[in-house]
Amino acid sequence: MSLNNFRISVETTVQNANQKFDEYVVHPIGKWLDQHELIKTIDIASKHVFRSIQMLGFVVLLPYSSMTNCIIGILWSISYRITIERKCDFHFAVVSCAGGYALGKALPSLAALIDGTAFISLKAFGQVIIGTTPLTLYLLAVVWISYAAVQAIKIQQQNNGQLQQTKVPSCCSGS
Repeated sequence: MSLNNFRISVETTVQNANQKFDEYVVHPIGKWLDQHELIKTIDIASKHVFRSIQMLGFVVLLPYSSMTNCIIGILWSISYRITIERKCDFHFAVVSCAGGYALGKALPSLAALIDGTAFISLKAFGQVIIGTTPLTLYLLAVVWISYAAVQAIKIQQQNNGQLQQTKVPSCCSGS
Protein backbone atom coordinates (compact mmCIF):
# COMPACT_ATOMS: atom_id res chain seq x y z
CA MET A 1 0.00 0.00 0.00
CA SER A 2 1.40 3.40 -0.96
CA LEU A 3 1.72 6.23 1.50
CA ASN A 4 -1.03 8.18 -0.25
CA ASN A 5 -3.44 5.22 -0.10
CA PHE A 6 -2.62 4.75 3.58
CA ARG A 7 -3.31 8.43 4.25
CA ILE A 8 -6.66 8.23 2.42
CA SER A 9 -7.55 5.07 4.36
CA VAL A 10 -6.77 6.71 7.69
CA GLU A 11 -8.70 9.87 6.76
CA THR A 12 -11.73 7.82 5.72
CA THR A 13 -11.62 5.76 8.91
CA VAL A 14 -11.38 8.87 11.08
CA GLN A 15 -14.18 10.58 9.13
CA ASN A 16 -16.44 7.52 9.49
CA ALA A 17 -15.68 7.30 13.22
CA ASN A 18 -16.50 11.00 13.61
CA GLN A 19 -19.81 10.55 11.77
CA LYS A 20 -20.78 7.60 13.99
CA PHE A 21 -19.75 9.51 17.12
CA ASP A 22 -21.88 12.48 16.01
CA GLU A 23 -24.82 10.22 15.18
CA TYR A 24 -24.83 8.17 18.38
CA VAL A 25 -23.37 10.57 20.96
CA VAL A 26 -23.18 14.23 19.93
CA HIS A 27 -26.63 14.68 18.35
CA PRO A 28 -28.63 12.79 21.01
CA ILE A 29 -26.89 14.59 23.87
CA GLY A 30 -27.13 17.91 22.01
CA LYS A 31 -30.86 17.39 21.47
CA TRP A 32 -31.31 16.55 25.16
CA LEU A 33 -29.34 19.67 26.18
CA ASP A 34 -31.49 21.80 23.86
CA GLN A 35 -34.50 20.65 25.86
CA HIS A 36 -32.84 21.39 29.23
CA GLU A 37 -31.70 25.01 29.04
CA LEU A 38 -30.51 25.29 32.64
CA ILE A 39 -28.21 22.30 32.31
CA LYS A 40 -26.94 23.60 28.96
CA THR A 41 -26.23 27.01 30.53
CA ILE A 42 -24.37 25.38 33.44
CA ASP A 43 -22.41 23.25 30.96
CA ILE A 44 -21.33 26.29 28.93
CA ALA A 45 -20.46 28.28 32.06
CA SER A 46 -18.34 25.41 33.38
CA LYS A 47 -16.44 25.31 30.09
CA HIS A 48 -15.66 29.02 30.47
CA VAL A 49 -14.30 28.43 33.97
CA PHE A 50 -12.28 25.40 32.87
CA ARG A 51 -10.76 27.40 29.99
CA SER A 52 -9.89 30.16 32.47
CA ILE A 53 -8.03 27.67 34.64
CA GLN A 54 -6.16 26.51 31.54
CA MET A 55 -5.31 30.10 30.68
CA LEU A 56 -4.04 30.70 34.22
CA GLY A 57 -1.79 27.66 33.84
CA PHE A 58 -0.55 28.97 30.50
CA VAL A 59 0.34 32.35 31.99
CA VAL A 60 2.00 30.83 35.07
CA LEU A 61 4.15 28.48 33.00
CA LEU A 62 5.48 31.12 30.61
CA PRO A 63 9.00 32.10 31.63
CA TYR A 64 8.52 35.84 31.13
CA SER A 65 7.42 38.74 33.32
CA SER A 66 3.77 39.04 34.33
CA MET A 67 3.23 41.91 31.89
CA THR A 68 4.79 39.98 28.99
CA ASN A 69 2.76 36.86 29.86
CA CYS A 70 -0.38 39.02 29.99
CA ILE A 71 0.31 40.51 26.57
CA ILE A 72 1.06 37.09 25.07
CA GLY A 73 -2.16 35.67 26.56
CA ILE A 74 -4.30 38.53 25.31
CA LEU A 75 -2.79 38.46 21.81
CA TRP A 76 -3.16 34.66 21.63
CA SER A 77 -6.78 34.88 22.74
CA ILE A 78 -7.64 37.60 20.25
CA SER A 79 -5.89 35.68 17.48
CA TYR A 80 -7.78 32.50 18.38
CA ARG A 81 -11.06 34.43 18.43
CA ILE A 82 -10.37 35.87 14.98
CA THR A 83 -9.09 32.71 13.30
CA ILE A 84 -11.10 29.91 14.91
CA GLU A 85 -13.95 31.10 17.09
CA ARG A 86 -15.47 33.44 14.52
CA LYS A 87 -17.11 30.32 13.07
CA CYS A 88 -18.34 28.98 16.43
CA ASP A 89 -21.57 29.60 18.30
CA PHE A 90 -19.71 29.95 21.59
CA HIS A 91 -16.74 32.24 22.16
CA PHE A 92 -14.40 31.32 25.01
CA ALA A 93 -10.92 32.65 24.23
CA VAL A 94 -11.02 36.30 25.26
CA VAL A 95 -13.43 35.73 28.16
CA SER A 96 -11.29 32.85 29.43
CA CYS A 97 -8.18 34.99 29.18
CA ALA A 98 -9.79 37.61 31.42
CA GLY A 99 -11.02 34.86 33.76
CA GLY A 100 -7.55 33.36 34.02
CA TYR A 101 -6.11 36.68 35.12
CA ALA A 102 -9.00 37.30 37.53
CA LEU A 103 -8.48 33.85 39.05
CA GLY A 104 -4.74 34.42 39.35
CA LYS A 105 -5.28 37.71 41.17
CA ALA A 106 -7.92 36.15 43.46
CA LEU A 107 -5.92 33.08 44.55
CA PRO A 108 -4.32 34.73 47.62
CA SER A 109 -7.73 36.03 48.73
CA LEU A 110 -9.34 32.64 48.21
CA ALA A 111 -6.55 31.04 50.24
CA ALA A 112 -7.22 33.56 53.03
CA LEU A 113 -10.89 32.58 53.00
CA ILE A 114 -10.04 28.90 53.18
CA ASP A 115 -7.47 29.14 55.96
CA GLY A 116 -9.57 31.61 57.96
CA THR A 117 -7.11 34.50 57.99
CA ALA A 118 -9.70 36.61 56.15
CA PHE A 119 -11.74 36.71 59.34
CA ILE A 120 -9.08 37.88 61.81
CA SER A 121 -9.89 41.54 61.24
CA LEU A 122 -12.23 43.79 59.30
CA LYS A 123 -9.26 45.05 57.29
CA ALA A 124 -8.27 41.49 56.27
CA PHE A 125 -11.87 40.73 55.29
CA GLY A 126 -12.06 43.94 53.25
CA GLN A 127 -8.86 43.01 51.42
CA VAL A 128 -10.33 39.59 50.59
CA ILE A 129 -13.50 41.22 49.25
CA ILE A 130 -11.45 43.55 47.08
CA GLY A 131 -9.16 40.69 45.99
CA THR A 132 -12.04 38.47 44.91
CA THR A 133 -14.10 41.19 43.17
CA PRO A 134 -12.59 40.62 39.68
CA LEU A 135 -13.22 36.88 39.96
CA THR A 136 -16.78 37.47 41.17
CA LEU A 137 -17.45 39.85 38.28
CA TYR A 138 -15.95 37.33 35.85
CA LEU A 139 -18.15 34.52 37.18
CA LEU A 140 -21.26 36.70 36.93
CA ALA A 141 -20.30 37.64 33.37
CA VAL A 142 -19.82 33.98 32.45
CA VAL A 143 -23.26 33.07 33.76
CA TRP A 144 -24.80 35.95 31.80
CA ILE A 145 -22.85 35.18 28.59
CA SER A 146 -23.72 31.48 28.81
CA TYR A 147 -27.41 32.17 29.43
CA ALA A 148 -27.53 34.70 26.57
CA ALA A 149 -25.88 32.21 24.19
CA VAL A 150 -28.39 29.48 25.05
CA GLN A 151 -31.29 31.89 24.60
CA ALA A 152 -29.95 33.17 21.26
CA ILE A 153 -29.66 29.62 19.94
CA LYS A 154 -33.18 28.84 21.16
CA ILE A 155 -34.58 31.89 19.36
CA GLN A 156 -32.64 30.99 16.21
CA GLN A 157 -34.05 27.45 16.30
CA GLN A 158 -37.58 28.71 16.89
CA ASN A 159 -37.22 31.12 13.97
CA ASN A 160 -36.20 28.17 11.81
CA GLY A 161 -39.38 26.39 12.92
CA GLN A 162 -37.73 23.55 14.77
CA LEU A 163 -36.27 22.82 18.16
CA GLN A 164 -33.56 20.37 17.19
CA GLN A 165 -30.06 19.77 18.42
CA THR A 166 -27.64 22.61 18.11
CA LYS A 167 -25.03 21.97 15.47
CA VAL A 168 -22.05 23.86 16.80
CA PRO A 169 -19.25 23.99 14.24
CA SER A 170 -16.04 22.49 15.48
CA CYS A 171 -14.04 25.21 17.15
CA CYS A 172 -10.93 23.06 16.88
CA SER A 173 -11.03 22.79 13.10
CA GLY A 174 -12.39 26.23 12.36
CA SER A 175 -15.01 24.71 10.09
